[in-house]
Amino acid sequence: MALIKCPGCGALISSKAAACHICGKSVTSIPEEMGGEETKPAPVPVPVPAPTLPLGVQQKSSNASKLIVSLLITLIVLIIGLVVGVFLLLKRPSRQPVEQVYQAPAESSVPDKREDVDSPSRTSSSNIPGIYPEGSTRYLSEYDLMGKSLWELKVMRNEIYARHHYIFKSDDLIDYFARQSWYTGYDSDAKAVARTFNDYETQNIYLIRSYERALKHR
Repeated sequence: MALIKCPGCGALISSKAAACHICGKSVTSIPEEMGGEETKPAPVPVPVPAPTLPLGVQQKSSNASKLIVSLLITLIVLIIGLVVGVFLLLKRPSRQPVEQVYQAPAESSVPDKREDVDSPSRTSSSNIPGIYPEGSTRYLSEYDLMGKSLWELKVMRNEIYARHHYIFKSDDLIDYFARQSWYTGYDSDAKAVARTFNDYETQNIYLIRSYERALKHR
């Protein structure tokens, strides 16, 4: 243990003493050249600041946080809207299918092709003279011509000319239509008579003539 002199009274005191035991002077004030050791105060700990991010990094982090929050809010709103929509859809009353009532089509004024065109009722009830008045009132089909002989087809076709007062040149037709009470002939120009035909008559004459030719070649 070292001894030092007290600067106040000169007494020898221990270097570890805080003050002189004679005069009471503080030992810390003793200069080093007097053989004393200066007592240094204990170091005060300095708090170390927490590391901080650069300003640019802080702004990016803040923007990312805001974006995440916005996305979460949007997602929550969408989920709520979806749930509400499904709920309303399930609560919606189901529509019963409307039963369709079938309505039968109105009866056509055109006679059925399967009717007997030669029946007396058809001929007597028609305002068109002749055995085959349908040749002037509707389009014929091959069904109307099936089963008829060449003579019957010839009469059917020339009845259309007879209704337009054509004067026939062949003896068989002259003889036949001379015996028909409704027939009066005064026009010998076949082309002029044909120009007075309606659409039914024009088409039907073409069909009957074609059917006659096919029947002759059988």
